[in-house]
Amino acid sequence: MLDVELKDCPALHLAAVRHVGPYMELGPCFRKVCAWAGMRGLFGPHTQILGVYHDNPRLCPADALRADACVTAPPGFQGDPGAGITALDLPAARYAVATHKGPYDRLGESYTWLFDTWLPRHNLTPAGPCYEIYLNNPLNTKPEDLRTATHVPTGREDSGSFSSPRPRC
Repeated sequence: MLDVELKDCPALHLAAVRHVGPYMELGPCFRKVCAWAGMRGLFGPHTQILGVYHDNPRLCPADALRADACVTAPPGFQGDPGAGITALDLPAARYAVATHKGPYDRLGESYTWLFDTWLPRHNLTPAGPCYEIYLNNPLNTKPEDLRTATHVPTGREDSGSFSSPRPRC
């Protein structure tokens, strides 16, 4: 279904707005963190917009799912509590990376295939929060033309340990 590549991805330092609830309700948090970053002149050619997903929606009740709407942050950023923006660091790790093509409400299909087919086929398990990098702008891109780079951190099934904690649900 998807072309998947194992990649060693660098650590990421992010400005984040936390959301607890259904993943598809993260939109207002993206608007908040992007408006905050825009007012501070943080958008440039290397800025990335990401969603970080901490829990398995198959195991965790929808109202308890944790996610962060993020933009890459400059070095030294420690959060802006008055604006409701926190600093979030993702460690460098090996990820299964695939590009989902199409609307965001169909991303679950890509994750289902990654978790149920691709990871087991390669004797891998998820090893922490997943994240998405949004490769184009949903404000000026047709839903069928959206591109999202999905990142699933991986650990070997037989390793007995993970580089980062498993999702809590």
